[in-house]
Amino acid sequence: MNYDEIIARVAERTGLFEGEAAELTRATLATLAERISGSEARDLAGHLPGPLQDILLPTKEEAEAFSFDEFVRRVAERSRHGSNLSESDVIAVIATLRDAVPPGEFDDVLSQLPNEFHRLGAR
Repeated sequence: MNYDEIIARVAERTGLFEGEAAELTRATLATLAERISGSEARDLAGHLPGPLQDILLPTKEEAEAFSFDEFVRRVAERSRHGSNLSESDVIAVIATLRDAVPPGEFDDVLSQLPNEFHRLGAR
């Protein structure tokens, strides 16, 4: 999937305008980069279009441990959506990433996340 297709799919799934969907996607990727190892973030970046790769790089090597609720809170803080951001908006971005990268790569990302994140892998 190219950049425009990813953003259009996030916009469709969330009901946001494409500019808002792009911002949400960037905020979600930046937060994901904190939650997974640096090597996994680089691997994931390699499967995404250029504008989204930059958000995952550079990253810290060590993943930061935090819950899904904290993940959503950080995405909300990074984006202009603030308290209007819903868990389903973040799930829409993650579902789009799942569709955009090879299944094995998405499984590798999920393997670094606690069980509460694994519902994101359901197809």
